Amino acid sequence: MEENKSTVILSSSLLTPSLYEEAIVCKSLDNIITDWNNSATHLLGFSADEVIGKSIFTIIPEGKHQEERQITSLIENGINVNSFYTLRLDNGNRARRVMLSVAPVLNAEDEIIGVCETFHDISHHHLAEEKQGLLAAIVDSSEDAIISKTLDGIIRSWNSGAEKIFGYKECEIVGKSIMQIIPKGREHEEISIIEKIRKGEVVSHFESIRLTKDNKEVALSITVSPIKNSKGEIIGASKIARDISEKLSANSKLQDYTRQLEKLNAYKDDFIGLASHELKTPLTSISANLQILERKLDDGLNKVFVSKTLKHVNKLTNLIGELLDVAKIQSGKLMLSLTKFNIQDVIDEVLENVQMVSPTHKIQLLEDCNVEVLADRQRIDQVLINLLNNAIKYSPDADKVWVRCFRRGKDLVCSVQDFGIGIPKNMLEDVFSQFFRVESIVPVFPGLGIGLFISNDIVKRHKGRMWAESEVGKGSTFYFSLPLTN
Repeated sequence: MEENKSTVILSSSLLTPSLYEEAIVCKSLDNIITDWNNSATHLLGFSADEVIGKSIFTIIPEGKHQEERQITSLIENGINVNSFYTLRLDNGNRARRVMLSVAPVLNAEDEIIGVCETFHDISHHHLAEEKQGLLAAIVDSSEDAIISKTLDGIIRSWNSGAEKIFGYKECEIVGKSIMQIIPKGREHEEISIIEKIRKGEVVSHFESIRLTKDNKEVALSITVSPIKNSKGEIIGASKIARDISEKLSANSKLQDYTRQLEKLNAYKDDFIGLASHELKTPLTSISANLQILERKLDDGLNKVFVSKTLKHVNKLTNLIGELLDVAKIQSGKLMLSLTKFNIQDVIDEVLENVQMVSPTHKIQLLEDCNVEVLADRQRIDQVLINLLNNAIKYSPDADKVWVRCFRRGKDLVCSVQDFGIGIPKNMLEDVFSQFFRVESIVPVFPGLGIGLFISNDIVKRHKGRMWAESEVGKGSTFYFSLPLTN
């Protein structure tokens, strides 16, 4: 408030309510409302009948009562009060921020008999100012460069993030061309961006290179949006640029690491393949010699030792074969030799062979399917043997394994069911992963965990699929499907 001896005089006879857009409320010197126009009703929600004759404090928050008394005292003493911000209460008891002007009300003898208050709502303006201030604070504190420019490429604003990235202070760069930070040979990018902005388009996450003050290149991810005036006309562009140099460096290192890892994996696969191939030759010879020796020995302890050794050699041969298959799978060299054959013949043959070496379990074929499939007979034989051996291995306290083969739509489905230890449901999807072992069974059931991985890959190469159902303590059922040719 400012005090002086210049008195603003407003005759009460001019208060015709309908002539004013601003709210006009007059009161007596003892704070009783005497006049109330339509704009006051529109702004605060009270009708004239509701408030005329009542105290002015009806529309003034309690914290502003003393301010109102001071205004009345100043006006009564002929002192002018300049416009100022304050609060008024509406009909819902909500405080409204207003810009208030006051003037004395005179009678015919020029005596001050009251006060006339003129005010308008500035809540929205105040909110806009707060939002604008908040936005300015966000822009200024952003680590990203936030720059505005005209359609001619002249820089109009430059935040602290831009100073950090480019090295120019605001006073050095505002008013200059955006081309100052664009490397030679990339001018076409700026021209293309401006053309899109003129059409009202947004350019999002455009990765490029820009120049710093010391002429160093910096990698940026850039987003450019049009700036419009109050009429909706595009008058410039707003650019947000994020430094991605560290990200690109990290990606480059990751790519180098990935390439090195792939190279090491390739060396590993080559070694496994070579080692497996080289080991198979002497093992084949050892196995053949042991078989001859076994036949020539009479019953006795020596023959028992030879027989046990031969079993271990066969296990080692199978293990080497599996490792060789893994190497072939990873190098994409596991080939299929497709022929047409009756699936029932393979099932009968496999069941007979496995049953001969597994007397602890009775293998029962509950459903058969006498159909032809186009597949690699040797590899399907391998899948069935793996599933049967697993069923027997992981059901040591059971005495049976069930096998089914049936048609389902255009597929042939085979299943092998055991009544053993089972697999936790949250691990069912992982059992086909390379070298996966259920931790709880590792000490009891040794193995590498690659049989199902190989079997699953064989089935996938036949354009089929493999899956499992299981319940801990009750057993597991493994399925595989193959597409039928007719």
